[in-house]
Amino acid sequence: MKLNLLGATLAISVLTLASCSHDSVEAPTTPSTPPATSNNIYYVDSAKIYRVSLSGTDRMLIAGIDTTSPNSFIGSAVRSVDGSKIFFLHYTSGSSQSIKLYSVSSSGTNLQMLKTMQTGGNEYRLLNATADNKILFHQMQVTGGALSYSIQTIGSDGNGQAQVVPFPSGSPLLSRIAPNSRWAGIAFGGTATIKTGTATSASLGTATDVGSPLSSGAYAMSSDGSKIAYAVQNGGSIDVKVYDIAGNSTTTAFSHVIVSDIGTFTNYTTSVRWVNGTEKLLLSYGKFTSPSGSPSDFTQVVLHTMSGGADVAWRIHGDEVTNIIAE
Repeated sequence: MKLNLLGATLAISVLTLASCSHDSVEAPTTPSTPPATSNNIYYVDSAKIYRVSLSGTDRMLIAGIDTTSPNSFIGSAVRSVDGSKIFFLHYTSGSSQSIKLYSVSSSGTNLQMLKTMQTGGNEYRLLNATADNKILFHQMQVTGGALSYSIQTIGSDGNGQAQVVPFPSGSPLLSRIAPNSRWAGIAFGGTATIKTGTATSASLGTATDVGSPLSSGAYAMSSDGSKIAYAVQNGGSIDVKVYDIAGNSTTTAFSHVIVSDIGTFTNYTTSVRWVNGTEKLLLSYGKFTSPSGSPSDFTQVVLHTMSGGADVAWRIHGDEVTNIIAE
C-alpha cells in the first residue's frame, strides 16, 4: 500500500479545512506491514529513555544523553515498525543549542547520532516510523523571520531528508499519518478537539471531530489508521473511549478509578497509547509535586486488553512521565 500524504496544514489554531479532492500524490512507499508484537513499552524521563515490560517489571535504561546537564533533554521519540529501534530527538538548550536525531536498538545497544538538525528557531516533532525505513516528522522552519511548516521524511540512517508537503499554518497538530493516508491531530480552540481525516494532494480533506480529550497527549490513532482512542474524565474516573473510523461510532473501552493517593489530579499528565496494533490500550497519568518534583511522585499505568480480562495496573516510581512510546 502506498502512503498518500498531502496537503496538510499545521499550527496551534483551528482552521476550517477544505473539502477533499480524489487525486493524490504518492509520498514514501509504506507497505501495509503490521507493527511487531512487543512485550515492552518505552518512556522518556528528561534526557533518558527507559524500557519496561507490559507488567511494569524489568526496567532498563536504553539511552541517556548528557544526563547530568540541566540543558539536556529528549523530545519526541518513535519506535520502528519492526520494533528493533527507537528514534528520538535530543535537545541541548543554552548558549550551545543543538537538536540531533538519534537511534538506539530496543535492547539499549548501538546508540547512533544520525543527523544534526538545523536550529535557529526551527522546531521538529517526530510523528511515526514507516515500513519502508523512513521517519515522518513535522518541521517548523524560520527563514528571514518568516515561518513555514511542512511534513518531512528522513531515512532511518539519517540520510535523504525530503519535504513531503508544505502547508500554511492553521489546523490540527498531527500525531500520526497512517499508511492509508488517514491522519489524527489535535486542534486548539476553546477546548482541545481531536480531528481526523484522509489526506489528499490538495489538503487534509474534510475533518471529522472525534471528541475532546483530557490533554493533548490523551489520545492515539492505531498504526493502521482504523481507530482513535482517547481519555475523558468522568467524575473520579477516567473513561477511555474508542472511535471506530469506518463505522463513525464511539464506545467506552474501559473505565479506571483515579487512585486516591495522587492528591490533586492534573489532567495534563494523562496519556493514551495503543499497544500491539489494536490489541491493548495503555492509560497513564502522573503525580507531580510542584515546582520541581519529589521522590514520592509516580506515574500510574493501566494496561487494558480489548478482548477482555482484568486490567493490569502498575507504577513508575519517582517519575511523572507523559512521553510514552508504544505500538
